[in-house]
Amino acid sequence: AFLERCRRYAPDYFHYEIVDPERDPLILKRLNIPRASPSGTVVVRTEDGKPRVIPLTGVNPRLEERDFTNALIAVLRDASPKVYFLTGHGEKDITDQDPEQGGHILQGLLLGESYQVEQTQFSPDRPVVPADCDLLVVYGQNRDFRPYDVTAIQEYLDRGGRLLIFLDIWAVQRVPNVRTVEVLRPWLEEQFGIVIGEDIVLSRSTGVELTLKPTFSVEDGESAYRGSYHDSHPITRGYTEILKLRGARTVSLQEKMPAGVLGEELLRSTPDCWAETDLTSVIQRGWQSARMDANEKQGSLPIAVAVVKKTERMADDSGTPRESRIVVVGSRDIATNRGILSSGNLVMNMFAWLTESEELIGIRAT
Repeated sequence: AFLERCRRYAPDYFHYEIVDPERDPLILKRLNIPRASPSGTVVVRTEDGKPRVIPLTGVNPRLEERDFTNALIAVLRDASPKVYFLTGHGEKDITDQDPEQGGHILQGLLLGESYQVEQTQFSPDRPVVPADCDLLVVYGQNRDFRPYDVTAIQEYLDRGGRLLIFLDIWAVQRVPNVRTVEVLRPWLEEQFGIVIGEDIVLSRSTGVELTLKPTFSVEDGESAYRGSYHDSHPITRGYTEILKLRGARTVSLQEKMPAGVLGEELLRSTPDCWAETDLTSVIQRGWQSARMDANEKQGSLPIAVAVVKKTERMADDSGTPRESRIVVVGSRDIATNRGILSSGNLVMNMFAWLTESEELIGIRAT
């Protein structure tokens, strides 16, 4: 029934047939399938492309929409974007299977949509982003960057590179009588107008547990937002899920952006929140001890941004300048094994937009 609906909605593009390998044993060889599943096997292919095989297994085998969608993406894509996860600053391991803080579910989603996933670390002697990197990801570092780290990333972005940062709730610790110089936050602000607050967003009712919604009881209709989500940006446009985050910090844009940089604030908290700046108190005594001060920001606070910047590099023979793209999210929890169970589509939209694979935003199943 599922395949028949696909054929009915796209008769000019989609055709299917059901074959019995016992009656036609050569069919497996023609399709380059070493072994068919006893419960059934689905093969997705284009006329001249490499097939993608989906074996059906289990007591009640069925074709899942996500598996079918991923197979379509795999056979239709001309290339497989290469995603590098940066290490060396206390970032979380993308292969970690911890059910709460691990990241292997995100890795599996990326592989399922034909991304190549690797890790990389900058060498102090020759800090450089790999030449074949389509997207560099910072997956929740707990130590600040070094000057040569941002130099390498800046050179990469100047060539039209793409950067995705999931922030842990960290801040440079202030040591009495010792001058501490930050690197990452000032660089993002100066070069791209991205302002990362030295704060934590707290809700009056749920503390560090934040709920992002497609509608609010107040403030709707007054801005470019639809509830917690920007209404027109490709990443969040049409997104209607309720997301729960365990901790976030503010990420906003300067009122006057640097020359050549355009951006949007993608996500915001619900109106019952404020940006707590007394992090030491929260860490030592818990969020229950926090009290909103008059000078602290309150209301619907931005917690994720997307920016683009034109570069000197040409994207193609047409002479169109290639743009660098950056997304910064004030919470890594949105991409952990726990969080991504509800936010997977939104996170994968970020990867699609950054790698200019916007068609995946529309094709991905709920």
